[in-house]
Formats: sequence, C-alpha cells, structure tokens
Amino acid sequence: MTTKGSKYLLIKNNKDLTKTDKEQLEKILNQSVCLRVAYEMKEEFRDIYETSTTVKSGMKRMKKWLVQAQIFYEKTAQTIRSPPARNMQLLY
Repeated sequence: MTTKGSKYLLIKNNKDLTKTDKEQLEKILNQSVCLRVAYEMKEEFRDIYETSTTVKSGMKRMKKWLVQAQIFYEKTAQTIRSPPARNMQLLY
C-alpha cells in the first residue's frame, strides 16, 4: 500500500470504507499502537460531532473525549479548549 493510499484509509470515515478498505486499514493499524489510538480517537470525535442530538449531550461527550485526548495529545486538547470555546464556557 502506498503512503497516499494509507492516508486515504486513515482519514476517510470508517462507516464509508469498503470491506477491502477495512482489511487494508486493519493491516496498517496493526503496525502501530499509537496510530491505532489516534485513529480510534478521530473516529470517536467524528461520532460526537455527527450523532450528538443536543449541544448539552455533545459537550458532555466532548469533555470526556478531551480527558483522553489530554493524555495522548496535549497540544490538540489545549487548542480545542482555547478561545472562543473557553469564552463561551462550553468546555469547562
């Protein structure tokens, strides 16, 4: 698999992958625990965005996600918590 093909599989929504895509993605994710964690967190973030039915429920899920993100991706979590979100007091 080419680097370009790998990137496509990693950024595409999991629900949109074909069976063959999923098999190739699994091979890629088996090569790195860190990559697997990043991929799973990306999918969870997307799921929060796409399935939260209210702002309150979405923010509750986002807070939980940010706790995990803080462990693995401190700078990313800080960016998400930075203004204007902080000014709106949604993530605290």
